[in-house]
Amino acid sequence: MRTQKKLISKGEIYFAPISAFEDQFDCHIDIKMAPATLQERFTHLSRHLQVSNASLTPIQAAVHAQLRSGFGKAFPYVSESELKARARKTMSERNGILSLSRTLASFRMWEKYGDNHRGICVGLSPVGLDRFIEDFARGNRKTFLFRRQSVSYRAALPTLNPFRDHDNESIRNSLMTKTPEWKFEEEERIVMAQDLPPEHAKTLETADRTLTLPKDVIEEVWLGKDAPHETQEQVQLILSKTKSTTALFKVIHIDCDGHIFYERLQ
Repeated sequence: MRTQKKLISKGEIYFAPISAFEDQFDCHIDIKMAPATLQERFTHLSRHLQVSNASLTPIQAAVHAQLRSGFGKAFPYVSESELKARARKTMSERNGILSLSRTLASFRMWEKYGDNHRGICVGLSPVGLDRFIEDFARGNRKTFLFRRQSVSYRAALPTLNPFRDHDNESIRNSLMTKTPEWKFEEEERIVMAQDLPPEHAKTLETADRTLTLPKDVIEEVWLGKDAPHETQEQVQLILSKTKSTTALFKVIHIDCDGHIFYERLQ
């Protein structure tokens, strides 16, 4: 609940690294080397052998190093597990994700992310959020935000063959794909990335990942059906101190059909 309180008191949102995600398959990228023919590997080698590692994407650089070390010897087989680990580490360091949901009336969401119905949920204005992303793009040159996009839920996760595919596109796909058991979240994501060539990209620190929303983007605050009175008082005090016009609601009941019953507190 600390994150939600920072949001309503300061407008702070945090673009998390994927290393912080609960699902091990979230933002998963499945690297497949085996389908590459010998000719494809030599073509890749000839294209990248004289190129500085700094100008390559992380996956290309890993493949490049393996190819150079095996040139003139038996043609090397690149470790898929090593490339997967490097790709995930780099994606985590250089990208951030703000996770949102399209649904408020979800018993499972309140159970899992709302402190078992004792926490709070903050409702953001879609129009205000999109405007914030546009304004951010005009004022920042080192990082940028992708528009809100719905997560795709499918069993077949994105794959990449570095000899055939462009890994940047595959990485973007992996950031927006989850397995079907998470479909109840109805998740939307905003991805933070760096508008820099690979040789200048850096690890995003907490300060880089933390942005401040304008007050009018925060439209509603919802208290879970079992939220203690102390939580309600804390939220009302925050809204009063910030002179916010944000509406405050309390959930009374959510039925099995996804209908929500509530009362407005202010």
